[in-house]
Amino acid sequence: MHEDRPVESSPGGLALFFVHGRYGDSGCWRPVIERISDRFRCISVDLPGFGGSFSARDRGLSLLEYGALVRGLVVDLATPSDAVLVGHDLGAAISQLSVVLSSDPVGGLAFLNPVSLLEDPNGFRTGLWGWLARRRLRTALHLGVGLPVEQSRAMAELWETRLSRVSMIKMFESLRQTWPGPHERKLWKEKLQNSRIPTLFLCGRKDPFDSIETGIALALLLPESYFYSDIDCGYWPSIESPDWVVSRLQEFIFKLRVSRRVA
Repeated sequence: MHEDRPVESSPGGLALFFVHGRYGDSGCWRPVIERISDRFRCISVDLPGFGGSFSARDRGLSLLEYGALVRGLVVDLATPSDAVLVGHDLGAAISQLSVVLSSDPVGGLAFLNPVSLLEDPNGFRTGLWGWLARRRLRTALHLGVGLPVEQSRAMAELWETRLSRVSMIKMFESLRQTWPGPHERKLWKEKLQNSRIPTLFLCGRKDPFDSIETGIALALLLPESYFYSDIDCGYWPSIESPDWVVSRLQEFIFKLRVSRRVA
């Protein structure tokens, strides 16, 4: 976990929790956090098994365990109603769990190229020895604009080095096997429809994994949603278009603050 906060932070202010996607770690949020940490308290998480976070469990964590972990951090480090979960890809799916599994709602949600809890987890299939995941990652890296060479190399090496590749395959497989089934998805869809949590959607039209239609479908489902897309952005909006992400995120936070004052 990494925390950045303004020099003069007031108690009771909003705290932003950043949850990364399946291809990435907390470092993917640095371009965004560097632009807003002078105004907002920012907490970024390396999910167990990803980035610099070690997972002692050989089989990998389940989807619900990841959700419980993030929820626990929110409760321990902030008041849920003062927290905004900012999730990318898998991180967005984990953030959706805060809506369907908790009676104490967070203050807001922001989804970048979201994976939907309501769809099959086909994107977590890795293929024999991870060949499919490696091919997908190479495609994203090829389409990505503005990705630092060092960061691109580090993400690729996770799937090229045998030990880390085996670990990542186990993480992906555990997520796929513990994904909600049709009955759970039906119940969770109803909970999402009844949610009143303001939600921001930022989707890159060049994302090779999470189609923009997925984001649109989720945005139409959630009553209080704001949807934006970037024609030139790919899988990693926080790296490829950080100024766009920051601009939309600040607008969203301003709306949250106004609504809180009115309420």
